[in-house]
Amino acid sequence: MAVFDRLGSEYEQIVFGHDPDAGLRMIIAVYSTARGPALGGTRMW
Repeated sequence: MAVFDRLGSEYEQIVFGHDPDAGLRMIIAVYSTARGPALGGTRMW
């Protein structure tokens, strides 16, 4: 299964972004907001 196929079917909201000048590409995925607001972590590689 491709990453983007899985993201599209399992998450409530997905935001893609990029900053070419900084060389930054990002994906922010919100799994569920059913229990209200929450905090998360960041992974960089």
